[in-house]
Amino acid sequence: GTIATLAALGAGDCVGEMSLLTGDPAAAEVVAVEETQTLALERTEFESLMLAHPQVVREFVRIISRRLGTADAAVGAAREEEQQLAHFLRDEKADNYGDLVGKHALLGAVKAQVAKQAPLTSPLLVHGEKGTGKEAVARLVHFQGPRREAPLLSAECSHLSETPWGDKLFGARGGATGPRPRSVCYMDLAESGTILLGDLEALPPVLQDRLAHYVAEPSAPGGSPRVRVIATSQRSLSELATSGLITPALAAAFGGNAIAVPPLRDRKRDIPELAAHFAQRCARRMNKAITGLDDRALRKLVSYDYRIGNVQELLETVERAVVISDDALIEAEEIFFRTAPAEAVRGVNFLAAPGSRTRLALRYVPRILQGFVAVFFLGLLYLCFFGPAQAELNPATVLVWSVWWPALVLSFLLVGRVWCALCPMALAGAGAQKLKNFKLRVPDWIKNHDLLIIGAGFLLIVWIEEVTGMRQSPFATGLLLLGIGTGAIAAGLLFPRRTWCRHLCPLGGVAGLCSTSAAVEMRPTFDVCAAKCKGHFCYKGDEQTAGCPMFNHVMFVDSNQNCVLCLNCVHSCREGSPQLNLRIPARELWYGAGARPQTAALVAMLLGVVAALVLLQSWEHSATGWLPHVLREQRFAVVTATLLAGAALPLAVLYLGMRRAGNQPDSPAASRLWRSVLALTPLVTAGFACYQMGFMPWLTNLYAGLEYRTLDLIGPLQFSVTVLGLARAALLCLGLAGTISVLWKLSRPGADGADSIGLRMRALGVGSAASYWALLLIVFLESEKLTT
Repeated sequence: GTIATLAALGAGDCVGEMSLLTGDPAAAEVVAVEETQTLALERTEFESLMLAHPQVVREFVRIISRRLGTADAAVGAAREEEQQLAHFLRDEKADNYGDLVGKHALLGAVKAQVAKQAPLTSPLLVHGEKGTGKEAVARLVHFQGPRREAPLLSAECSHLSETPWGDKLFGARGGATGPRPRSVCYMDLAESGTILLGDLEALPPVLQDRLAHYVAEPSAPGGSPRVRVIATSQRSLSELATSGLITPALAAAFGGNAIAVPPLRDRKRDIPELAAHFAQRCARRMNKAITGLDDRALRKLVSYDYRIGNVQELLETVERAVVISDDALIEAEEIFFRTAPAEAVRGVNFLAAPGSRTRLALRYVPRILQGFVAVFFLGLLYLCFFGPAQAELNPATVLVWSVWWPALVLSFLLVGRVWCALCPMALAGAGAQKLKNFKLRVPDWIKNHDLLIIGAGFLLIVWIEEVTGMRQSPFATGLLLLGIGTGAIAAGLLFPRRTWCRHLCPLGGVAGLCSTSAAVEMRPTFDVCAAKCKGHFCYKGDEQTAGCPMFNHVMFVDSNQNCVLCLNCVHSCREGSPQLNLRIPARELWYGAGARPQTAALVAMLLGVVAALVLLQSWEHSATGWLPHVLREQRFAVVTATLLAGAALPLAVLYLGMRRAGNQPDSPAASRLWRSVLALTPLVTAGFACYQMGFMPWLTNLYAGLEYRTLDLIGPLQFSVTVLGLARAALLCLGLAGTISVLWKLSRPGADGADSIGLRMRALGVGSAASYWALLLIVFLESEKLTT
């Protein structure tokens, strides 16, 4: 057992006198900590001493009085400590469960019901969806009532099980005997106060009947129950009764006394006030100088429906933002919603290999590759500006236009934005950022319209390339590379992290869109993040590794679009949550990840621009026809008109589709439209890769042939095609297959938006994809001049 120190004895002190005076035995051990002489007295000797020497009696009385005073002081100190602890817990509860925050009419009705129910003693049910604040409402009923100074206990009904000796709610059964005739129960502890029972339907039926009997037959003076019962549930009283989740006796005992708490999505006007309240409370607890949230963050919070956890979900979201924010105002990029993955991750996790060498290598391999790429890029710039002026004599133009650009697009299609982690422009921006960073807030107009900026920038770049014939000019090629690098450096000096890559880079934005079709992804182990993550180091970083350069939290990464596979999250996560998976290509598009108006507009624009580029490429290499002649004579006008028409036509069709969907970007019909357009991403990515492959001359000069001979034929049947033509046809077919598979997945039973309108929309998408595929294939085959 436990050994307790009762007292420290000094010279002249005694022990055991109470046992001699009362005759009751006592168990105590005396341990000498130094050399000591003791005098032991038997009972008869002690009694004789008391009779012979009255002054000994007076001495024992003083000793007993002194010990009683010490005991009284200890009891008083313990009582004061208990009262202080009770006040602390009460203040803590008041902080967590204070008045209901918000001014919505629905919340006003709840407050009125609280005021009505608070003076009563009858049982009460508070019901609503998960996380709506049912416990806060129940506690408010208690603290506004006459029992506010009495105990308030809460218990989960699933933990109140029946035992042979009784239960935790009511204690021992009547007449219980044996080794446990008496046990402490919740009703005893909550005497004269309130007990809060969570999830009423989880209470065993036997205890439900005992509870009904308890509230129906009050035993306290005045006819009121000794303890008021307040229960919570996600179902209403009528639903609980009709479904048989509570017994008829218990349903009758509640007598219709209930308060319905509305879901947060029905009172969104309260979200800004709630968010500010939570932010200030969390910042005060964490000792951080956060004053609130900026307008974009509030708009992002208001636009979400909180169907997983309502107010509790909002609290977790704001608390997470407070943890990861280092500024006075929380920004929209620091708001992450707890959206569970659509289904379990399927694929091969490259990081699951046993041993630590894999991760140790991953930490340094990217740095080695970045150094190599930086040296290579500097060499390209030197050749562009100081090498031969003729493109055919300058290796830089061949490396940029015939190797680098085509390889980039193919890499986006295969492994995602991994090149962005090595990009020399981004590295230049990061280097400038280390020298000096003004840490300016990224303007809202950039964040709100980043994909439009990216689309316009991409269109401008390809227009300049085609109008100026940049591929034939090393100096112009160098200026293009230097211009992109200058933009990255400027953004690195002004803004935090990789703002250029996330919001401004035209090539990076298109790369992000193309990477949604890739076969490699970075995803979280969702349960690990939800249960174990406390530091959020994947976003913030740690002493050794910087936080995510793309403003991502790995728990909420559901798309490749803004992940550059830099592996920072792998190195900084203490729980091993990140997974680098080999997956089914374009799998994220099955669930419409990233489907929003701007993304759909970028896909539509790319559809038209890629088709225009393919046509211009075909005319460029054609020796006959009036269009090639006009292109050579009026290049500026033809290129401008073709690219603008190519970009405008699909955007106009998308606009008409949005008008048909009700002109509401957030409506279900519009959401179906965005998902259907986004499903075209694999096809447009394949088309763009095929276009870039046209600048690889060795593919054009390589032929694949087939010769078939029979005895019946005079001559052999021969078929030949360039390797470029075969590669283009195969890649286009794969892109079409990817698009059709995504559209089919979006239309499967049970999928979001898989109704008759959605099915017609996706059927139209399949027809459009097939037509686009046929157009590109015909142009490519014509340009390759297939012969049989």
